Amino acid sequence: MSNNIPPVGPDSSPAQPIPPTQPTQPIQPMPATQPGMPIPPVMPQVGGPVPTPPSNGLAIAALVLGILAIVGSFIPVLNIGAIILGALAIVLAIIALATHRAKSLAITGGVLALVGIIIAIVMNIAWSQAVDEALDQLGGGATPNNQPATTATANSSADTPADAGTAAPAASAAAYAVTIDGSHTTTDYEGKPTLVVNYTFTNNSTDAASFMFAISDKAFQNGVQLETAIVTGDDSYDSANSLNEVKPGASIAVQSAYVLDDQSDVTIECTELISFDDTVLASQVIKVS
Repeated sequence: MSNNIPPVGPDSSPAQPIPPTQPTQPIQPMPATQPGMPIPPVMPQVGGPVPTPPSNGLAIAALVLGILAIVGSFIPVLNIGAIILGALAIVLAIIALATHRAKSLAITGGVLALVGIIIAIVMNIAWSQAVDEALDQLGGGATPNNQPATTATANSSADTPADAGTAAPAASAAAYAVTIDGSHTTTDYEGKPTLVVNYTFTNNSTDAASFMFAISDKAFQNGVQLETAIVTGDDSYDSANSLNEVKPGASIAVQSAYVLDDQSDVTIECTELISFDDTVLASQVIKVS
């Protein structure tokens, strides 16, 4: 009996070769959507867009224009531009306040602009009046060559006529007239020697005026202008009248005080506060000693 069973065992048959491994194919990404499939709805952004903070440009512009308006308001004639800038600043400030943008800056700019407009208007009115009065004075034959309207010498107790020179004729066409009526010595609030001078102020203009804002009164000792004194302990001295307005054609008695440097003579000169020339309305040399 023949044995046809093939041998069994690890070495019973030749080794079979291992078939080669197929290369791995890259995984293709799945498309977002397949044909025929509905597109998923886009979810709305939670909270909405981030709001943009409001700009302060209008308020800052109003503040800058307000500063320019108040700076330029003190220059006569040219301050008309300051009035325009002030009006524009107020408009911008109102718009900024209406849109709730930088309220503090807008309010500050509007207030500065309003103050600048008021100052500019007052300065223009005062300048116009001064020019009109100066032109009236020049056209009416005011005292020529800056000759003083009155000249005299005086001591501390009584006035005496001048020894030299002839008094110039009064400037009847001048807007204001001033006479020096007397003087006396006293002390100021610090105890310094002081000269009190009595004036009579007459308003020849067409508008009400006060001595303080119409006349420039100066006292000179040894060629140097004396300081204005503050007198508190002299019952005969009253400086309040210099502020009182005087109607056209009326007169008022006023007093001014000056701190003395020494006991030498004092020269008093009075001119118009605003004028195109230096016409002296009144002049007097007062002997102190």
